[in-house]
Amino acid sequence: MKQLKKLVLISMGLLIGAGVTQAQFIGISVDGAIGYTATESTVSGGSVDLSHPVPFVPNFGYSALSFIDEADLLPSTGSESLNTKTTLALQSYHLFYHVPFPVVSMALGFGLGSATVKSELAMTNSGSTISSEATQVVPISEAFIHIGLPVWSILEFHIGYHAYSLSKVDLTKNADFNPADYNFSVEEKNYTGGMTTVGLQIAF
Repeated sequence: MKQLKKLVLISMGLLIGAGVTQAQFIGISVDGAIGYTATESTVSGGSVDLSHPVPFVPNFGYSALSFIDEADLLPSTGSESLNTKTTLALQSYHLFYHVPFPVVSMALGFGLGSATVKSELAMTNSGSTISSEATQVVPISEAFIHIGLPVWSILEFHIGYHAYSLSKVDLTKNADFNPADYNFSVEEKNYTGGMTTVGLQIAF
């Protein structure tokens, strides 16, 4: 959380001084997600950004990320088992500025959005299974950096890092049963992390 706040403050400071450094073209950037630090699961998503030449007006874009996180838990006593399956879908809208940098291009931005968390609990107890599903939505904030390397006059290769911050998620919230009643201890999940992306920008 401290690192994210530091990144946001640095980004905002640079953005304030970068109002006159807008790219002198219209560009469309598409980046795909290749990983997220808060999970080892396969992720999907990325970002779509639009750059324009209007001075002082920020560029804008959209980011999304989704993945499935599963875990099998055993209680402190007894023979029950509990499977948790969490589907997390983050989406945010962001503003950004291009910052002058030698050789490569750089963009810094920040955004706000929400994360939809779908929790599925399945407990096996004495041969029978009790299951429950619940969905909750939590707000998120985003800070990101994109670095581009021109590979042709109108084409640019991108790498990016999007830092997402959201509150810890209680997977048992709104569930039909309380795992604690069956000696299960389900900790709140921390899905704050960073999405790494790669992609291309086409300029007109």
